Amino acid sequence: MILNAGLSTRMRPLTLDKPKSILPLLDRRMLDWSCDYLRFFGVQEVACNVHHGKEAFYQEHQRQEFPLPLTLFEEKTLRGTGGGIAGMQSFVKGQHVWVINCDFLCEVDLRKVAQTHEKSGALVTMVTIPNAQPDRYSSLGIGPDGVITALSSYQNTNVPTIKEEMF
Repeated sequence: MILNAGLSTRMRPLTLDKPKSILPLLDRRMLDWSCDYLRFFGVQEVACNVHHGKEAFYQEHQRQEFPLPLTLFEEKTLRGTGGGIAGMQSFVKGQHVWVINCDFLCEVDLRKVAQTHEKSGALVTMVTIPNAQPDRYSSLGIGPDGVITALSSYQNTNVPTIKEEMF
């Protein structure tokens, strides 16, 4: 699943009428990079939610296909991360699901993430990075066993920031 319904406010004015996923990055759209990344690790199709700039997204999708087949889920109103995932639940065909943001660019080896997840027996595994701006972004508290112990809003910075992952 690729979360794509947000308002893209941090990239305005470029995103006043379109989602950041279709903005160019080098010679491609941002979503092209995410699709190629997922395809490299064996993903064959993607669910993608749309809301802000949906008309521009649909036009772009008709103009040029993305590197993976997309099943689009339109959100009439923004539902947040959890609501976006729940809204695409009918797309899930197997036990394992990757959920990423539409502006996801990294070098995480998803095979290692999957192996770690399988060994842990956890219901959900999150790949995180250190929070360099806890005054601007929410932070996770993570216990020594790797389990999330707290979530702070950006206004409350008393929760320890997230640790670097082993991936």
